[in-house]
Amino acid sequence: FCFMKTNQDNEQLPIFGYISTKSGLGMTIAAPSKGSKVYLATQLKGFVYETGKTFGLLQTDNERALKAVIQEVQKAIPGLKARYSARNSSASNAYVERFFGTLEGQIRAFRIHVECSYNVTITIKHAILPWMIRHAGFIVSRFALHSDGFTSYQRHFQRAYQLPLCEFAEQVLFQPLPRLKGHKDKLDSKWIKGLWLGRTTDTGENICG
Repeated sequence: FCFMKTNQDNEQLPIFGYISTKSGLGMTIAAPSKGSKVYLATQLKGFVYETGKTFGLLQTDNERALKAVIQEVQKAIPGLKARYSARNSSASNAYVERFFGTLEGQIRAFRIHVECSYNVTITIKHAILPWMIRHAGFIVSRFALHSDGFTSYQRHFQRAYQLPLCEFAEQVLFQPLPRLKGHKDKLDSKWIKGLWLGRTTDTGENICG
């Protein structure tokens, strides 16, 4: 976990991150709370299946909330073993600390971009912030270069990420899912104006809202 807030917030938003220490590939989500065990475990399982690392070691801080998430994941993926570092031990999680440092800078850049583009104020209660956090992890994993000249995505999948992207929160036209369309007259447009919020990590589909 890391925590972020603005000077207008009275509380902090927990951000949950998963990072492969071998490649640096990571995923980040805004956690509803540190106790959101099922939600966080579901996201972690998706990341594990996507990366193909169903046998290995899961390391995290020795916090009750994090241990509960790991144990929930192990029920579904028994090939994963757990190792817990001492609480607040930065040395044992140095790789993760560096990842979160880069991530926080990217989130701040997205926040400034959206606030300037739409003349709004983004606090931790804003609906777009969880998408901003998710996309920041997506960008860092696929485009931030390591000292060897490769991105984390290249290290892991042996190829560069090549799908085109829009600017985060750029206005786009998209077709809604069939179940959301409802009945429309034939002269009505099939397209809806919305904001581009990223791509899915598995199929590469665009996310709009």
